[in-house]
Amino acid sequence: MRVAVAGTALSLVGFLVLLFFIPALRRADAMVWLWSFLAAFLIGLWGLGIALWQGKTRLPERRKPS
Repeated sequence: MRVAVAGTALSLVGFLVLLFFIPALRRADAMVWLWSFLAAFLIGLWGLGIALWQGKTRLPERRKPS
């Protein structure tokens, strides 16, 4: 879970940083990077939501009798 949170956060940071370089990205015809970081962030949020949902619906573990 920590890796997914870190990856999602880094995707958001990458997107926000690239917002400052939009003119350069347009000149280099590399706007795909901006949208790729945004897509990665949104997919990461979706995945985290699914992971949290699955954690809440998981059956409790059975304890072995002592």
